[in-house]
Amino acid sequence: LANWAGPHLLTRESHRTLTNKELRDLSDEKLIDIGGHTVNHPILSKIPFEDQIYEIQEGRNELQRIIDKPISLFAYPYGYQRSYTDETIRILEENNFKCAVTTTEGAVLLNSNMFQLPRKTIRECTIEQFLEKLTHHTSEVIFNRGI
Repeated sequence: LANWAGPHLLTRESHRTLTNKELRDLSDEKLIDIGGHTVNHPILSKIPFEDQIYEIQEGRNELQRIIDKPISLFAYPYGYQRSYTDETIRILEENNFKCAVTTTEGAVLLNSNMFQLPRKTIRECTIEQFLEKLTHHTSEVIFNRGI
């Protein structure tokens, strides 16, 4: 079917992955850090411990090879709480990752677990809308913490 359809129909331009050059260029930006995310995007909690090690280490190795910089951040594939385990966190810690991001909605606070960091999801918006959402979310966090 893929041969019949042709490669242009397999991935929409808006959904394609970055090229190695784009990834290197992105990693050169001062406000952006590239993080690991595994090789094959498995639900880590559903695969054996040894396979988790492979997915995490090889994903990191490939990215480091491409951008020629160390990788110390991680984002869990799927990111919900049951998609990774305490063993997964241990693998990250033993491999000197600094932190890991989940898909749990929320703000990072001073007492947040560095290997279960929440995030704020912002989808399809203009830069103006993004800045408004970012400003609004930041003020909510400050207000909620009583600062």
